[in-house]
Amino acid sequence: MEVVVEPALPSAAEASHQGHRQAVTGIAVTAHPDGPLVVSVGADGSALVWDPPLASKNANTAVSVPHNLPHPVGVRSVATTPAAARAVLVITGGDDGKVRVWDVSNRKQLPKAPKVEAEDVHASAVAAIAVSPDGRFAATAAGRDVFVWDLATVKRLYALPAEHRDSVTSVAFTPQNTLVTASKDNTLKVWKLGTERAAVARTLDHRAGALDVLGVSRDGARVLFDQDKGRVDLVDPATGQTVGQIQNVGSAGAFAALAVFG
Repeated sequence: MEVVVEPALPSAAEASHQGHRQAVTGIAVTAHPDGPLVVSVGADGSALVWDPPLASKNANTAVSVPHNLPHPVGVRSVATTPAAARAVLVITGGDDGKVRVWDVSNRKQLPKAPKVEAEDVHASAVAAIAVSPDGRFAATAAGRDVFVWDLATVKRLYALPAEHRDSVTSVAFTPQNTLVTASKDNTLKVWKLGTERAAVARTLDHRAGALDVLGVSRDGARVLFDQDKGRVDLVDPATGQTVGQIQNVGSAGAFAALAVFG
């Protein structure tokens, strides 16, 4: 009847790479049925596609050099389509405000140019990207602007109303056809999405602002909310009620950067 609490044991990385020449700004994992690829994007204008087993096996050889999806500007954000999607797509957001879609379905013949470069452009760098659970839609955030896209045509469907008072730092879809946005205005907003417009269904105020990225559970029943630097709440987005807490018991550290579900 014992409950044993054990500390996490640190371990060395299987492989380490110096593929990026400037800061790494985002990372995503594909849903290839024969094994995932990792895509890391950076301020140097590169989006590097890694094969984890191959990179680990050949960590010290030229074989482990990743494939680059080249960009003319720095890349700020990246997302990939889920397993339910028809094709394995990588969506990147550039410092030029452009959204680019790359088809990486054939892992043995990765592209050198985007499949589509969206005609509609954000006015500033694309800071966050999310893809809907069915792979049909995407949401991108740049400054206070959030666009919703049809991924089949890579056409902008509409922009969310400018309800946030500061830059949006993360976006996440739920299976309930809602979108969750986190902003530097210390609010979390839940949006009900329509075919032609979206409306705020709920606003969660008084975030600490310690975390730029706040995740949503796969079933959409829980969203993470930074109550303060030492506490992250589990909130039901449908009711706004707190249903659990994650407490930082260590006095030396504080929650920072991101909190996401596995």
